[in-house]
Amino acid sequence: MKRVLKALLVDDEEMNHKILKVLLKGYPEIEIIGTASTLAEAERFAAGHRPDLIFLDIHLKEENGFDLLSRLSYAPQVIFVTSHITYAVRAFEIDAVDYLIKPVTIPRLDQALARLRRRTVETPSSEPAESDDVIIQRESGRLHVIPVAKIVAIVSEGNFTRVYLQGGEVLFLCRMIGEWERMLPAHTFLRADRTALFNLSCVRAVTSLSRNLSSVVVDGLEERFELGRAGSTRLREALRSN
Repeated sequence: MKRVLKALLVDDEEMNHKILKVLLKGYPEIEIIGTASTLAEAERFAAGHRPDLIFLDIHLKEENGFDLLSRLSYAPQVIFVTSHITYAVRAFEIDAVDYLIKPVTIPRLDQALARLRRRTVETPSSEPAESDDVIIQRESGRLHVIPVAKIVAIVSEGNFTRVYLQGGEVLFLCRMIGEWERMLPAHTFLRADRTALFNLSCVRAVTSLSRNLSSVVVDGLEERFELGRAGSTRLREALRSN
């Protein structure tokens, strides 16, 4: 039986909600559990219901849909649905599933949901690794054997990630951050925001640089990682309870 994903529709025009609802009737694996027309409504709904998937417009009157993602306490799957092509690169940099241009067509929606299925399919091999496991990654003809315990931090760069290891080694790999999040043990690793994932046992300090920006210091690396307010709050809370 297919897993049913709970979805939230975020758009400031009611007609666009209605159109998406009609289009999504043909996909029983998607259950629409709510709609929102402002970021505040979307944030409240997501906090209370934690939808698996958000169909997100970018221009919401005077607001920007990207701002919603930094406010959430978790990282749902996101499919952008917008009239503007301008932000496509930024969308994929934050690991969006897809970027649909209005008016949405059935073939493009099919493609987006096929990508979503590939991300969320549950197979025996998708069980999270343990801290003493290794992860095998083949890249450009080379086989990388990566001990989970040596991973310090992972930073997203679109469909690729930089994997920072103890000792200072950095791997640039064709694996999205969402895949790493599902593979790594949740009791040890935290995805602080849409672009950064940390080994909690390696984080040494989270220092405020300004009201909305913090710097993260990890073991054995000179590089500092920057987080926004929501991400740094999430990381500090995880460190306190870890």
